[in-house]
Amino acid sequence: METCLWVEAGARLVLQVHYDTLGVRVGPDRSVVELRLANEVDAGVVGLPWFDARWPTDAGAMRIPGGEARVAHTFSARLADGPGEVGPWMDPAAGIDVHAVLPHLLRLGTRIELAIERAEGTSEPLVRIDRWDPAWQSRYTFARPVRVGPEDRLHLRCEWDNSFENQPVVNGLRRRPADVGWGEGYYGEMCAVMLYATEAADPPGHAGPSTD
Repeated sequence: METCLWVEAGARLVLQVHYDTLGVRVGPDRSVVELRLANEVDAGVVGLPWFDARWPTDAGAMRIPGGEARVAHTFSARLADGPGEVGPWMDPAAGIDVHAVLPHLLRLGTRIELAIERAEGTSEPLVRIDRWDPAWQSRYTFARPVRVGPEDRLHLRCEWDNSFENQPVVNGLRRRPADVGWGEGYYGEMCAVMLYATEAADPPGHAGPSTD
């Protein structure tokens, strides 16, 4: 299936890059963006961020205490109750098809998992990385799209190590552990998965393509 992200005429594209420059020589920035334009596609895809909307706004909602070697936070909700807009042309009540996922933790992260909790009681993993490394932050594309129904729940779980042994060494000294919350800086943390999704191919009440 050929998909695309729709960009309105006159919109600005903003590139956000996280750099870790502690203890390294900073050279020229070689970041690039490659865009491919298409006149026709099969479906429009949206980037749906999945996380607890309280984490970025409430300092205590995703607290990772200093000195703790294993801290976990979770978020579970239906699509209609999630933090992001699905898109003006998509109805989450009809479900979505997930084509790829991009997990996101920062330096203290050790584990991330996103699973579908099916309405009938079963569970289906979308992504699970048990030994997180920031270098593994990438888009993982499925061989076939995965359906998330309107009554299914997406369960996100992240773990961090904020012990003394896991602190960065700055100017030859290991940093003392401190409480950490959601933040985009080097000493902040995150817990999110970006879903690349299209509207469900055959939502409830849809007869599907004709075979005549």
